[in-house]
Amino acid sequence: MELGEPIYIISSRVYDVAIDIRRGSPWFSKYAGVVLELGYVL
Repeated sequence: MELGEPIYIISSRVYDVAIDIRRGSPWFSKYAGVVLELGYVL
């Protein structure tokens, strides 16, 4: 798994989504999302 840079939300909100694109995986094409609010540090 590859992770990006830290995210600092200073205004409004962000909808972050992860999608499994590994063919042959039982979770292929499944996704998960989360809404990150103001002040959240990831």
